[in-house]
Amino acid sequence: SVTLTGRSGLDKHETIHRFRDATGPSILLSSEVASEGVDLQFARVIVNYDLPWNPMKVEQRIGRIDRLGQQAPKITIWNLFYADTIDSRIYNRLYMRLGLFERTLGGLEAVLGEKIRGLTMELLRGTLSPRQEEERIEQAAMALANYRLQEEELEQEAGNLIAHGDYILNQVRAMRELNRWITSEDLWVYVRDFFTREYKGSEFKQIAADGLVFDIKLSTDARFDLNQFLRSEKLLHQTSLSGGNPKGVRCEFRNRPRTQTHATVEYITQFHPLIRFVNHRLRGENTHYYHPTVSLAVAHEVLPSVRLGIYAFTVHRWSVRGLRNVERLNFEVKSLNGTGRFFDEDDAEQIVTTAARSGSDWLEARSEVHLSHATSVVSDCIDRAESRFRDYVKEAKFENEDRADVRKRSLERHWNRQRSQQEEIIARHRAHNRTRLLPAVEGKLAKLNDKMEQQLREIESQRNLRSHPQEICMGLIRVE
Repeated sequence: SVTLTGRSGLDKHETIHRFRDATGPSILLSSEVASEGVDLQFARVIVNYDLPWNPMKVEQRIGRIDRLGQQAPKITIWNLFYADTIDSRIYNRLYMRLGLFERTLGGLEAVLGEKIRGLTMELLRGTLSPRQEEERIEQAAMALANYRLQEEELEQEAGNLIAHGDYILNQVRAMRELNRWITSEDLWVYVRDFFTREYKGSEFKQIAADGLVFDIKLSTDARFDLNQFLRSEKLLHQTSLSGGNPKGVRCEFRNRPRTQTHATVEYITQFHPLIRFVNHRLRGENTHYYHPTVSLAVAHEVLPSVRLGIYAFTVHRWSVRGLRNVERLNFEVKSLNGTGRFFDEDDAEQIVTTAARSGSDWLEARSEVHLSHATSVVSDCIDRAESRFRDYVKEAKFENEDRADVRKRSLERHWNRQRSQQEEIIARHRAHNRTRLLPAVEGKLAKLNDKMEQQLREIESQRNLRSHPQEICMGLIRVE
């Protein structure tokens, strides 16, 4: 034999070279030094004399010989431990539950480390009876087995997840191409319009004509309602706008993250309490909704792919609620010049959003356009939007059914796993005449059954979609 430890004084590679030699030693006695980072595929037997409690360490040891280049038809692992000790209970409960010697543990290293550390602390305190030790080890084994099953299910679904990732990337790319983001100007208009309508007397004094920096002074009613909202949402002290500063609060509408804050300027982003307050009020039942009819003029240089002329448009919000709640905007654009052609969805969105950002009010539309004809073309846009909404809901219904079936199967698999585990525990308790422990496990099983029933009912109740189209805006765009 040859010995390999941290104190042996011999070079690790030299020792392994001697062990590999057919004429050399036939047994290598090693400490943890050889448990990882060495190739011993020329050996075929491992004897774990000092059995680690962490299964990952055992797997690392096995991996020294169970690797590419192993020529033996079978490898053998011997695990030695004293009977009726914590070591034997770890082996019989934890290792056997995880199937350590039949299959790899995969990516559970971080989870195992944390679980085993906690288990070690409890077992070494010396306060548990042998039966309690078994029960505690069994609990840890069940938890780790559940982690493994979840990991295996994720691996099985990996193809779908990758496809979903591609879908997300495509959506991000489309958002960039169609300018689907909220600008600083959007935030300013959003706040200005709301306070102008709802809170007369609120002041927004612009500091520079080419910037979005304002001295904001809210009306008394606005400050009162904002304070109420901040209290209810636990957002107090996150904005100075709720105070009564006679000079107002200097704010900048800026929908970009900033690494530094300015001591004298409050930055209003999408997540600022003021924006959240406006959102909250607009979603309230008693708030007026305004869906305007507008007329805009936009320069051809801004929309070079669109011919000069006048176009009717509509914007709708489509809401579909089921197992997944979805909201999206639908844009329809059609020329008034008699071509009868609708723009495709992306082009229609590009025209409307560009006109909203870069266009100006076209005040002469009423005198320059035949209104009955314009109304007819807008009606065509509305009819097309309604037809497309019906198709959209039909597709969403199929998707919702598939989602419900997948969620139901996943829930049933999880429930069957949990039930079989509890039934195994009940059987073991009965076999060892531990009748005092049965009520607790049977109660847990009953709760699992009830929870399963409730979740299945919830899934079934969400199979029926609730859909709602809502007009947001309509009008005319002149490309000139």
